[in-house]
Amino acid sequence: MNISAKKQKLVGLSAFLTGNKLLNSLLICQLMRVSGIVIILLSTTVGVLHANSSKGQDMATEKVTIGLQYESLTTGLEKIEQQTSLRFFYRKADVKVIKSLSLPVRVRTVQETLNELLRNTFFSFRQIDGNILLEKNNLQTEYLINGRVVSINQHSIPYATVSLIQVDINKSIQTIQTDTSGNFKFTANKKGDYLVKISAMGMDSLSVAITLSDAKVIQLPDIVLTSSSTILRDVVVTASKPLIKQEIDRLTYNVQSDPEKDILSALELLRKVPLVSITGDDKIEVKGNSNFRILINGRPSSLIANNPSDVFRSMPANTIQSIEVITNPPSKYDAEGIAGIINIITNKKIEQGYNASVGAYYNTLNQRGLNSSLTLKTNKIGINGFFGSNWQDNPASTFKNSQLGTSFINTLSTEQGQMINSRNALYGNVEISYEIDSLNLITGTMGLNNSKNNQKSDQFFNLMNSQSIIEQSYHIDYSGKDNRKGNDFGINYQLGFPNKKDQLLTASYKYNESDYTENNTNIATQRFNYPNNDRGQFNNSGAKEQTIQLDYVHPLKSLNIEGGAKAILRDNYSDFTYKSFVPGSGDEVSNNTVNSFKYLNNIYGFYNTYHLKFKKWGIKAGVRLEVTTINADFITVGSKVDRTYSNLIPTIVFQRIFENQNNLTLGYTQRIQRPGIMQLNPFENKSNTLYWEAGNPDLLPVLNHNFELTYSNFKKGSLNISVNYLFANNSVQQVAALGKDSVTRYTYQNIGKNDDLGFNLNFSYTIAKGFTVNANGRISYLWLTGTSNGQFASNQGFKGNTNVSFSHFLEKYNFRTSLDFGTNSPEIYLQGKSRSSYNSSLSLNKQFFNKSLSISASVSNPFEKYRNWYTRFTTPDFTSDYNSRNNFRRFNFSVNYKFGGLKSTIKKNKRGINNDDYLK
Repeated sequence: MNISAKKQKLVGLSAFLTGNKLLNSLLICQLMRVSGIVIILLSTTVGVLHANSSKGQDMATEKVTIGLQYESLTTGLEKIEQQTSLRFFYRKADVKVIKSLSLPVRVRTVQETLNELLRNTFFSFRQIDGNILLEKNNLQTEYLINGRVVSINQHSIPYATVSLIQVDINKSIQTIQTDTSGNFKFTANKKGDYLVKISAMGMDSLSVAITLSDAKVIQLPDIVLTSSSTILRDVVVTASKPLIKQEIDRLTYNVQSDPEKDILSALELLRKVPLVSITGDDKIEVKGNSNFRILINGRPSSLIANNPSDVFRSMPANTIQSIEVITNPPSKYDAEGIAGIINIITNKKIEQGYNASVGAYYNTLNQRGLNSSLTLKTNKIGINGFFGSNWQDNPASTFKNSQLGTSFINTLSTEQGQMINSRNALYGNVEISYEIDSLNLITGTMGLNNSKNNQKSDQFFNLMNSQSIIEQSYHIDYSGKDNRKGNDFGINYQLGFPNKKDQLLTASYKYNESDYTENNTNIATQRFNYPNNDRGQFNNSGAKEQTIQLDYVHPLKSLNIEGGAKAILRDNYSDFTYKSFVPGSGDEVSNNTVNSFKYLNNIYGFYNTYHLKFKKWGIKAGVRLEVTTINADFITVGSKVDRTYSNLIPTIVFQRIFENQNNLTLGYTQRIQRPGIMQLNPFENKSNTLYWEAGNPDLLPVLNHNFELTYSNFKKGSLNISVNYLFANNSVQQVAALGKDSVTRYTYQNIGKNDDLGFNLNFSYTIAKGFTVNANGRISYLWLTGTSNGQFASNQGFKGNTNVSFSHFLEKYNFRTSLDFGTNSPEIYLQGKSRSSYNSSLSLNKQFFNKSLSISASVSNPFEKYRNWYTRFTTPDFTSDYNSRNNFRRFNFSVNYKFGGLKSTIKKNKRGINNDDYLK
């Protein structure tokens, strides 16, 4: 029989036959009508077609409730199968290319649902018994759209995202990625106008308009993407990545998706990051806690070793790629840091060529700074760096402190005066990578942070008895200088494996050195019954640290296994000299006091982590063993500490992923708070005659338990809600005790229990085109109990912070305005409490020359010229009040200029050293 291909018409019946033990393969029945004769063809096919058997339900009457949010056709069919006994029969190769389908959630019949899902595809459908057959409609005219995506130097761009959008319904009907040669291919079955939208990491997105009419094959010219520093006049910018992403053990804030990144400093941007807050005096906190760790690109850096707030104040936000807040650190991270880790990622995916920026800022509080960044790629070598400096000549601040004895000493001591502070700093961080080949990579890092600080103050002291008669008074001229230096370098070697791209072996070494010198004098004048000599103090301290680390990652189909070992070797020292001078003469008195100590602290860690990933579930669990050795010799006071202890730290996190970009995460981990050097050093610092400070060499490490439940939704804007509970049974607190000599002595003790129950909220939403609102806040209830100086003490109360920002962008003029308002509740201590504070700002930004030049102006705290800070400590023996007033209102100006061009990407280490155990 002669069968002509032109006369063949598929009308067939397809069924999936089960239950026959002799048939373990898929049987396809095709009915072909040829010249009135029906021929049945049976063929055995394995792994090509998909079908499941079922009976009973009618697609015209059976109802389902589903919705899709940029999901695949396969996902939609699976959701129908989950709610019915109907099963689909189709060819996988045809169906799997249909992605990015959206469907509002509501009740429909199966037939209505399929009509909407398949409306812009090549498929028709019909029911045969309990099966629904999807057929590609060969009678429909097909249009083929071909293209290639390249960079400005004609290098192909692999894995770029390409979407085909049907203009009349303003909807993406297909989304694919370019192949390794940058090529892409679409098919369409309907005439009309379309947009081809292309985007790639580090490149500006653009759209190409096409019309499908008579020609069946459309060959587009090469589509050229440019780096983000250059914007073509005829491009259409598409949507950016989500602002916030919730992963199983961390939350990531995508800075490059924030429209205000060109306006804000890194410090201002941190106010918008979930779980992070900035206090009234610009201190950074995570979940209301200052005990956390900051990393730069996953590693500790001298860049932020001294005062991270100063560095972030001068760092433009647009130099940062993203910010990770890790509140449930997996076992590969060191166990120190109660609240977690902030990881600042600056190493963008960059290309051949270079990008650079320079900037400057100034405000009316005499704070100014310069900053620069550089990204360079040439052949196999890549360089990424940030450098900056700042100068501060702060206006004089005033203070007034008082202490009232209420038990065995009925005296009132007062201290008041003013202080002038000036500071300058130079800091930088650079990363250099060399890609030997596709499997071998070497990365080196260097960092520095050098700062100088000068202080001068005039202080007046009075001591009155219970009848308010002055018994002693004097005036102190204080002058102090300090110099901090920090430098580090490290090297990382990464070995990849040819069969699995995520299988990695990494070896790392890092050396860090810091040095701190302090020199101050107290000269007393206007003496009344004040017999003490003038004083001078000099301190030279520092630390040397070496870290060796080995990590291995082994990916399986649904399981990632990580393991490693790490050794941190720290050598700290301090030589402190206290000198006494004859009043008015400057002659040195022979009975000088010297304090010297050496502090060796080694930490050895071993970890194992397992990450199990399912379609709807994720589980990440691990354990870390840390062995800590302390060998401290406080030479002056003849005290030694020789201690070794071990901690086994478990971590487990569950994540459930729901429809419409919702997820729920539940985690538990333990964290260690080890006492620092100054908390252990028993030497008494008597630079202030009324308030002496000393450490406690008997302090023990604190083990904290942290539970956290988080809900996230990123369907429209972003919403992140979390509840966490943290407790410790031997927390370290600073405590004060009044002596019979009217001197208050401060030290540290493991004094009892610390409970913190907190609620966190962050949301970002675009109200209208160009108008966005962002809110970030936390409220918690804190319980503190313990003993101090043999007396029971307790305190509790609410603690919280909020920050709300409104921004409006006029795209036509590249002009943006932003209004921010924030509050901070009082700080709560075991024996005291501070006052609340608030801050506000209004900022304006204008961009020029294709967004290369950005100029900003803002006013901070326009309604409050001065900030009055108040703290009270109360014990059964005394009450102390500390008051200070600082200049608060300021006008800020900044300018930033970007230039350069990039062409192919730098490869970065995926693992490296992160000494997140050591807190600054």
